[in-house]
Amino acid sequence: MLAKIIQFIAPPQFPDDDEKTRIANLLNLLLWLFFSVFLVLAIVLHLIENSVLTTTLIASVAIVSLLLLFVLRQRYVRAASWLTVLVFYTGTFSAAFFDSGMNLGVSSSLLTLGVLVGLMLGRHIFNIYAVLTVLISSLVLYLESTGQLSLQVRSELPNYLSTGANFFILAITLNLTLRDLQNASNRIRQNNKELLSIRDHLEQTVTERTRDLALAAEVGRSVSQIRELDALLQNAVNTIQKQFDLYYIQIYLADKRQKTLMLKAGTGIVGRQLVRRGHVLTVSNSSINGTAAAEKRTVIVSNTAVSPMFKPNSLLPFTRSEMAVPLILGEQVMGVLNLQSDAVDGLTEQNANAFETLAGQLAVAIENANLFTETQEARAQVEEYVGLVVQQGWENYQDGITQPELLGFTFAGEKLQRLTQSPPAPEMGIAHLDVPIVVANEMIGTIQLEAEMGHTWTDEEKEMVTAVARQVGQQAENLRLLAETYQYRTEAEKFARRLSGEAWREFVHGQGKVQQGFVYDQNKIQPLSPDSPPALPEADLLRQPLQVQEETIGEIIVAGAQNLEDAALVTAVSQQLSSHIENLRLAQQTELALAQTDILYRIGRDLNTANNEEDILLAALNPILPTAVSEATLMFVELDSNNEPETLHLLAGWQRQGRPAYPVGTHFPVKQFPFAGLFLKSSDAPQLISEVTADERIDDVTQAAMAQASIQAIALIPLTVAQQWVGIITFSWSEAHPFTRQEQEIFNALINIVAPTVQSQRLFAKTKSQADKERLINIINQRIQSTASIDSALQTAVKELGKALQTTTQVKLTTAAPKQKEYEQKAVAAD
Repeated sequence: MLAKIIQFIAPPQFPDDDEKTRIANLLNLLLWLFFSVFLVLAIVLHLIENSVLTTTLIASVAIVSLLLLFVLRQRYVRAASWLTVLVFYTGTFSAAFFDSGMNLGVSSSLLTLGVLVGLMLGRHIFNIYAVLTVLISSLVLYLESTGQLSLQVRSELPNYLSTGANFFILAITLNLTLRDLQNASNRIRQNNKELLSIRDHLEQTVTERTRDLALAAEVGRSVSQIRELDALLQNAVNTIQKQFDLYYIQIYLADKRQKTLMLKAGTGIVGRQLVRRGHVLTVSNSSINGTAAAEKRTVIVSNTAVSPMFKPNSLLPFTRSEMAVPLILGEQVMGVLNLQSDAVDGLTEQNANAFETLAGQLAVAIENANLFTETQEARAQVEEYVGLVVQQGWENYQDGITQPELLGFTFAGEKLQRLTQSPPAPEMGIAHLDVPIVVANEMIGTIQLEAEMGHTWTDEEKEMVTAVARQVGQQAENLRLLAETYQYRTEAEKFARRLSGEAWREFVHGQGKVQQGFVYDQNKIQPLSPDSPPALPEADLLRQPLQVQEETIGEIIVAGAQNLEDAALVTAVSQQLSSHIENLRLAQQTELALAQTDILYRIGRDLNTANNEEDILLAALNPILPTAVSEATLMFVELDSNNEPETLHLLAGWQRQGRPAYPVGTHFPVKQFPFAGLFLKSSDAPQLISEVTADERIDDVTQAAMAQASIQAIALIPLTVAQQWVGIITFSWSEAHPFTRQEQEIFNALINIVAPTVQSQRLFAKTKSQADKERLINIINQRIQSTASIDSALQTAVKELGKALQTTTQVKLTTAAPKQKEYEQKAVAAD
C-alpha cells in the first residue's frame, strides 16, 4: 500500500534530461505542499472564523494545485510550470485588488512566487516577472492610498496564516534548492576526480600504445629486409617475442583455397617441434586462429581460464591470454599471427592496434617474399628457356646443309685454316688453355690456346682471352640472329606473295561475270575475247606481266613492238598499272570493311536498346532484309541436367507476308523435332544452305518438311556464351539464295553479339516473373493476416488464389471431433 502511495505522489522522471527532472521534482513537491498547506488553512479558518468566502478562496488554491499536479503527471513539465506561475500570480493580485490590498500575505506570496519563477523558468523570465510585479504592486498601492479600492476590513488571522504558509513554502523551496546545489557540487567534484583518473589512464594508454606502435614499426622494418620466406617468418616470431616480452609466438599461412592454415614458424623448441609435425588447422570457427582467418577479424582471449573458445596445448601449459590477428592483404587472408602471454590480460583490446599494424606489415613482407621467390623462379625459367632457345638455334643453324656441323678455324704457323674435323688432344709438353664461348649460359664453342712447355698463362692473358671469347660469342650470336631474321624475312615475303595471289584470285572470283580484260586495236577499246589478240607469231608479241608482291595477277600483251624503247615503256606502264589496281583493290576492300563495321555498329546499337525478344530479332534481321528473306525466328535452347539441348522455345518470329508458321511460345522437343540435328549441328559456326534440294547435309525427311514450309534456302546462326548453348536464329528464303561473303561475316558476328543480349533478356524476364510472384504472395499473405475470423481467412485465401490463378479454387478446413469417426468439413469455393 505504501509503495502505491509513494508511486502516486512521485514526480515523473526524465533520465535523458537532468534539468527537466529537477524542475519536475521541485514543482511536484511544491504543488503537494500547496495542496496540503492551503487545505489545512481552509479547515482552520473555517473552524475559527466561519467565513465562507475566505474558506472558499483558500480551498480553491488546494483544488488548483491538484489540477496542476494532474498536468505534471502527464509529463508536461514546462506547461505545468507556466500554469502554476500564471494561476498563482493571477490569484494573488486578484486578492490584492478585490479583497485585501498589498498586505503582508500578498507580498510574501509574490516573493515566494518570484523564487519559484527563477528556479523553474529561468533568470530571464524572473526579470520580466520582477518588473511586472513592481509595476502592478505600485498600481495597487496607489489605488489603495487614494481610496479607489474598496477593501473589506477583516481579521488579521488569515493574513498571518497565509504569510506563515508562504514563508514555510519558501523555506522548503530554498532548502531543496540548497540541497540540489550541494548535490551538484558533489557531482562536479566526483566528475573532476573521474576526469583526472581518465586523463591519467589515457596518458598511460597513449604511452603504452605509442611504445607498442614504435616496437611494431621496428619489427616491421627488420622483417621487411628479408627476402627468403622461411627465414622471414622465423625472424619475425623471434623478434616479436623479444620486443614485446611474450610467452610464445607463431605464424600460420593459408593455402591457396583458403581452407587450411599450416604452421610455418614458432618460437623456441615448441615452435620447431610443431613445425616439424606439420601442424594444420582448418579455416573455421573451431579454433581461435581459424575464427580469425574465417571472419577476417582479430580474436582476443584475455583470460584463457574462463574462455570456451580457448583450447589448451600440452606443450604450452602457461598460456593465460591469447590473440590471433589475421594477416590480410587486400581482401585475401595470407595467414594468422598468433600471440600468447603467460599473464592474464596480457593481451587485450588496448594493444590490439599495434599487433594489427604489425600484421599488416607482415602480410606485405610475406607477399613481397612470395613475389621475390616467384620472380627468381621465373627468371631461372626464362634463363633456362633462353639457353634452350640458343642451343636449339645453334643446332638448327649448324644443320650440315646451310652451315657445316663443325664451324671453326685454326691459326698456326702464320696460316689461318678452316677446321674440317675436331682438333686432336693436346700433345704432352704443351701448355694448354681452354676458354669457353658462352651465350645465355650456354656454351656454343671454345677458344683453345697452346704454348710451349714451361709457359705460364698469366691473369692478364686469361682476362684478355676471356674478353675475346665474350665478344666472339656475342658477335656470333648477333650474326646467327641476323641470318635467321633474313631467312624469316624471305619466308614472310613468300607468304605475302602467296597471300596477295590468293587475295586476287578471291577478288576475281568475287567479281562474277565482270569482264576481266580489254583489248585496243588502234580504233576502240573492246572486251577481251578468245579471238583477241589476233593470232600472230610469238616473236611479234611483247608480253609484260602485271605483278603484285612478285605474284603475277595478269599481263600486258603488245603486238608489233619495234624496239627497246617500246619495251621499256610497256614495262613502266605495267609497273604503274599493277600498283594502281592493287591500291584500288585494297580501297574497295577497305570500303567493304567499313560498311561491314557500320552494319555491326547498327546491330549493336539496336541490341542495346532492345526491350524484348522481338526487338532482338529485328536488330539481327535489319541488315538481311534487302536479301528478300521471307521468314526469321529466334529460339531459346533449354538444357537438360547434363547441359545438353533438350527443347527449343520459340521466343520471337517474323514473316515478310502473312503470319509466322508457329506462334510465340511454341516448344519443340529436340528428340521429336526433325530439324534439330541440323539446327544443333555446330555451336561455333553458322550453317548456310543456299539450296535445300541440292544440299547433301539435309536428309529426305527434312527436305520434305522444308518444302512444305516453302523454304528453299536457310541460314542457321547458333547463339552461345562460353561454348554453352543459349539460342538459335534462323533466316529462310522461299527461293535458292547464294550467300555473299558480306552476309557470311554478318552471320559470324551475330554469334557473339546477340547471345549475351538474349541471355540477359531471359534472365531479366525470369527475375521479373519471380519478383511478381513474390509480390503477389506477399499481398495475399497480408490480406489473410488482416482477417479476424477463420471463415474470413478461408474466404480471403480462396478469393485471392482464384483471382491470381484465374481458375476455380476451393479451400477446405477438416476437423475430427473427439471419439468420433465422422468428420466435419468447412469449405469455401471461389469461381
